[in-house]
Amino acid sequence: MKRVAIGLLLFFFSAGTPAYAQSSDAEARATKLFEEGRSLARQGRCADAVDLFQASLREATGVGPLLNLGNCYEQMGKPATAQRWFIRAAEVARERHDPRAAEATERARALEPRISDLTVRVATPDEADLELRLDGEPLDRARWNVAARVDPGTHVVEASSPRRHTSLRVVVGDGGQHAELVVPAPAPESSASSTRPASAVATDEKSDGSTLRTLG
Repeated sequence: MKRVAIGLLLFFFSAGTPAYAQSSDAEARATKLFEEGRSLARQGRCADAVDLFQASLREATGVGPLLNLGNCYEQMGKPATAQRWFIRAAEVARERHDPRAAEATERARALEPRISDLTVRVATPDEADLELRLDGEPLDRARWNVAARVDPGTHVVEASSPRRHTSLRVVVGDGGQHAELVVPAPAPESSASSTRPASAVATDEKSDGSTLRTLG
């Protein structure tokens, strides 16, 4: 009976070892990547550092990489993205009773006046199979006509349906600006060949046929 009990204990201990080892290895890789990223950030190379911080998070979630991502994006002039990382850092810190939760929360709050937003309005919201993408990411119908927090700079809105593919660009200003972009109705099928493409229905037409608007 003792032999059976000892055998069972050895089995359970040995069964748990690989998972523990994998977890430990992942944390070690995460720490190494984080330290490398922090070194680059201290040199002012935030654009390079963010890739290492994100790689660190893929190995293991840590408050340090999250805070540093927020700091780097803030330094890079992307307050909306920075705020999202600070909010995530605060969430993780609170879950772990980490005192850095207060710092992350305060950093996120301090960015509020700097964050601009963009509202995408659709002239034909009932258009069959219409799909929108904002900067390459799907923009579902629940987010149409709703202000979305964005970083300052140029943003691309694509509208796709069986009738057309529209690509529009809008420049959003810094410092809490409010911008709007209207996705126009598709050209009538009967006169599509004689009308300007929808992607050019706006101000400042560019040579590539896309639209560039400066709003806010």
